[in-house]
Amino acid sequence: MLETVSPAIEWQKGTNDLEYFSSLTYEQLLAFLDNEENARYYASEVLYLQESKVYRNGLPVREETKIMFVIGDGINRNMRLTKDFTGKYIRTKQEDGRDAEKEARKKLQRLHYKAAEADEVRAALSFYLDGENGIDSAMAFAEISDVFYNLFHLEITDSENKKQYESWIEALQKVLGINQLQAVQLVSAKYHHRMFNNAGANGFKQEDENIATLIKSFYGEVEEVFIKQRVSNFLTMADILFDRVLVDRLKKLRINYQRQEKDELEDSKTLEKFNISKEWKRKIGKFLRGERKEINIFPSVRVPETLRGKIGKAIRGETNDPIFNLTEEDVAILSCVAHTIESLLSEADNYEKSSVAES
Repeated sequence: MLETVSPAIEWQKGTNDLEYFSSLTYEQLLAFLDNEENARYYASEVLYLQESKVYRNGLPVREETKIMFVIGDGINRNMRLTKDFTGKYIRTKQEDGRDAEKEARKKLQRLHYKAAEADEVRAALSFYLDGENGIDSAMAFAEISDVFYNLFHLEITDSENKKQYESWIEALQKVLGINQLQAVQLVSAKYHHRMFNNAGANGFKQEDENIATLIKSFYGEVEEVFIKQRVSNFLTMADILFDRVLVDRLKKLRINYQRQEKDELEDSKTLEKFNISKEWKRKIGKFLRGERKEINIFPSVRVPETLRGKIGKAIRGETNDPIFNLTEEDVAILSCVAHTIESLLSEADNYEKSSVAES
């Protein structure tokens, strides 16, 4: 029977999420997940925020990182070696919570191969379907929960592609014969205690017990052979997700990143002639490529009409030139322009910071 005792604090959505959910027992959480809006918010926003806090000191991850957790980086599938596009290691979790480790063993374990999520899912589900290696239904569904967990978080980390991830969550739910609330329950069974009560370390026994109870509530007294058929269908669809959808998305993100790197390199070659900081060269480059809202710089700067046109085109993104070909006279004029832009962007940043602080 679920506990009905209310937590000590009242939930203020978006304000005290982590404090509130850390006060909930797993049983209280199941009672809370009574509608799709609450469930989806918990599985995506709350768990992602807590994961960032536990594993990354509150820092978010890049848009490609969660995809790499699932399928690797396109060449390497060892999570302890995989790096994001900027060259940073994507795995920040140091321990897995197993009981038999001593300090020396922990250090060694950090160097051991860690498979991508797709490989773990395929291995566990295949063993379960074949009745091998002692993998039972709870262990299999623990890996299934990881697929949903990562898809919910991809809606945040790669929000540009959110609709596709939503479609895949729905499709995978259907082949398992479960609904959105049940999918989130599955995620919470594995991750609530781990993230909020166990400092991010695995708690295999408790997690598997929670999942076994859910499987029984999902499927009742259905014979396991029918559950296995649903798991088999899930794995068939997951293959498409892993090897086509996520691979294609990672390629697209890589191309976009390389293009952005090229643009920034071209900007730096031009802007290095200006006596301004590296940070402001980057900001001005983004500004000139139209990646920030246009600010009317012209009233405060006297610019020849021809050069004014070139600047306008650059700001609107109508040229792919390294801003434009510069004469010595242009450099002198643009130095003035650059400092004006720097001043305006600085004011805009200060305004944004003060607005956030006030809110």
